Amino acid sequence: MTQRLQNLVVGTSLSAESDPVVRAALTLAGASGAAVHLVHGFPLPVVYGGGIYGGAAIHSQLQHDEDRYQELLGVQLRRLGTGPEALASTTVEMEGPDRLIARVADEKNADLIVVGASEGPAALGPILGSTADRLLRRTHRPVLVVRGDVDPPRRVLAPVDLSKLSEQGVARALDLVADMGPDPKLDLTLLFVLSRIDREGSAHFEPAQVDRFALEELQSFAGRLDHPEQRTHCALRNGQPRQEILDYAAEHPADLVVLGTHGRSGLERFLLGSVAAGVLRHLPVSALVIPPAEADSEDDAEDA
Repeated sequence: MTQRLQNLVVGTSLSAESDPVVRAALTLAGASGAAVHLVHGFPLPVVYGGGIYGGAAIHSQLQHDEDRYQELLGVQLRRLGTGPEALASTTVEMEGPDRLIARVADEKNADLIVVGASEGPAALGPILGSTADRLLRRTHRPVLVVRGDVDPPRRVLAPVDLSKLSEQGVARALDLVADMGPDPKLDLTLLFVLSRIDREGSAHFEPAQVDRFALEELQSFAGRLDHPEQRTHCALRNGQPRQEILDYAAEHPADLVVLGTHGRSGLERFLLGSVAAGVLRHLPVSALVIPPAEADSEDDAEDA
């Protein structure tokens, strides 16, 4: 099988809280042979703009800060029991973390970006950290949002909406998952949620008939995913999509949840779909997010 996962870009705050994020990237790189590019962006402190320093002093202070962050990077790698030789490159620059991560990902042609789920203030609790949130709105590349330690996933949950874009997103996610580890025994669950309007709003079909039609479509969707070594299960739920997805994830724990950021109502490309955003903020496990432009690129290639 041709290697698809070749370049990983991982964002780090250099703190102990971001150790699992870097560890996850190194684990995935060890399984796939991919190169790891580590990125840390730091903001311009307010004091630099206060008129106290001249240009030379500001430059000197910035260089001092960059050197300090490089030292902290070395400390983080030692905490993880590794060294700079495990990384293909490091980028430590004064720039917003989400902007810097997205830029480096483009420069390195990253197949996957790895970031933490909650690098904001501790008071935010389960709410998605601001860096990850902004990054998901900015990049067109797949993003692994890490919660806790990450091993090659064996149980994957993929909520879908039965659209072509959703199908392309799941197929792309499965390609990435296949490169995350050698174990072919992947259990994939495709989950489709029928809202109350979808289920009860038909003038021609009873809700039970709508359930049957939806399950048939979901099974057809599953049959089009060309991964013969995986075990695929179909699950149908009725209710409010965000809550039903979270309830299913709690009742049937997975190692990884795959989410597309498009919406059935055609949300703007760079706005994280409301269902995906709501699910992502409250998931207890890591999530692989496939933006719509990633699926669109495959569509364009087919049309060329």
